[in-house]
Amino acid sequence: MGQKKLLRSKMLEMVKQKQMTLKAAAITLKVSYRQGKRLYAAYLKKGDAGLVHGNCGRKSNNRLEEALREKAVRAYQERYSDFGPTFAAEKMGEAEGMAISVSSLRRVLIEAGEWKKKKRGKEYRSPGGSGRDVLGS
Repeated sequence: MGQKKLLRSKMLEMVKQKQMTLKAAAITLKVSYRQGKRLYAAYLKKGDAGLVHGNCGRKSNNRLEEALREKAVRAYQERYSDFGPTFAAEKMGEAEGMAISVSSLRRVLIEAGEWKKKKRGKEYRSPGGSGRDVLGS
């Protein structure tokens, strides 16, 4: 549990034990009174678990289907291993009929160990800043 959740838990426990008003707790937590009431109700019902977001620990609804992920990696390994993700995604769309975005393909390939993240180096800039040489010519 993070610092924010711990603070919420402590404040709501103080409200429960009548050591603090809900309005004061809401101000301390920097939420509206209405949001404080909603948090307090969830805390009373489920305890600390009521303060954690409901989607925490679940897979995204927009996640690519596992079959499509495997099919894309397999196709890349068999036919497009010498291509970059951008060109491979384009060719997969044409030849395989696989609609997969470049960023999704890149992410899937990185997870499968077929593509490495590119490290971006620092862009070179001269210390003088203007780009002119010392004599100003």
